[in-house]
Amino acid sequence: SDPICHMIGLLLRSTGLDLQGGLVGILLACCIAAGLYKCSSCRLRDCPLLKWCMLATGQDSYQDFDLFIVVHEVVFTARDSGMRTVVRITAGAQSANTEPNKGVFQQPMSIFIEQGTEVLEVEILDSWGRQRLAKVDLLIVDILAEEGGYQEKFFSLKTISRGFANPRIKLSMQVSDQEQEMGILQNLNISSDITGVMVMQHLQKVQANQAIVGDKVSGVAGADGAAGKKPMAMNKLLEEACTGYLDLLGSWGSKDRVWIDVKTRPEVKKSYLGMWGDMNLCEKGKEPIHMLPLLRIQSVQAHPT
Repeated sequence: SDPICHMIGLLLRSTGLDLQGGLVGILLACCIAAGLYKCSSCRLRDCPLLKWCMLATGQDSYQDFDLFIVVHEVVFTARDSGMRTVVRITAGAQSANTEPNKGVFQQPMSIFIEQGTEVLEVEILDSWGRQRLAKVDLLIVDILAEEGGYQEKFFSLKTISRGFANPRIKLSMQVSDQEQEMGILQNLNISSDITGVMVMQHLQKVQANQAIVGDKVSGVAGADGAAGKKPMAMNKLLEEACTGYLDLLGSWGSKDRVWIDVKTRPEVKKSYLGMWGDMNLCEKGKEPIHMLPLLRIQSVQAHPT
C-alpha cells in the first residue's frame, strides 16, 4: 500500500478514529496533509518571538526595511549593440524587474528587505526576462554601512552567458529611513515615495557639486584675504537642479535629446523654463524651441509609467 496512506491510517487508529473509507477520515487526512505542507514552507523568522530573539541576540544585525533603488544605466559589450536587457533585483523571497531597455533605464523601484536576508542579487536578463546574462551579489551589511547610500555607483557583474562581456551597472540605493545631511533642503516639502526620493537625490547631488565649486572659489578668495564661502540660496539651487539634458518623448516611442535651462531676472524680463536642441545653443543666447513661463506652472504630475 501507499506509505503515506498507511501512515495516515496509523495516526487515525492511534487516536481511536478508525474511519477507513469514511468521509470524516478523508477530511481529516486532507487537513493533516495541508498542515504538513504549511509547516514545510514555514521559516523560523515567521514566528515573531523567534524573530525578536534573533535580533536581540545579534544573530540578525538589522530589522525589516525598504530599500529604494534607481537603475540608471547598464553598460556591456555584445554583438548586438542595440540589445535590450532587463534588470532583476532579488532579496530573499522579494524580487523586482525593470522594463526592457537599450542601456539607459533611469527606472526607480522599491524592494522590501526582510530581516535575515544577507545578499541582494542583481541580474541582467535578456529582453524576455528568461536568460540570465550576468549577475552580482551585494551584501546587505555593506549597503547599510554606506553612509547616505550609494549614489550613481557602477558595479561590475560576473558574465554568465557567452557573447556578453564587460557588464557593468550604475545604481543608486538608499534606505527609506536613512538620515542624511539635508542643509537647506530640509525646508522643502517633498513626498517620501520613490519619485520624492529621486528628486531629493538629484537636489543633493546638485548641492554637493555646488559645494565643491564653492570650496574652490573660497580657497582662491581666502588666499586673497576675502571672506569664506556663503551657503547656496534656495532659488539658485532649484535653478541649477532644472538644468541639464533630458529625453523628450515623441510620437511612436521616439526620443529626442534636448537641453533645458531656467532663465531668470536680470537676464530676462520674465522668468521661464526653456528647451534647446543643445547646450551650446542655450549658452549662445539662441531662442529656445519651447518656452514655459515659470509663473504659469501650477503643479507637476508624475509620468504614468
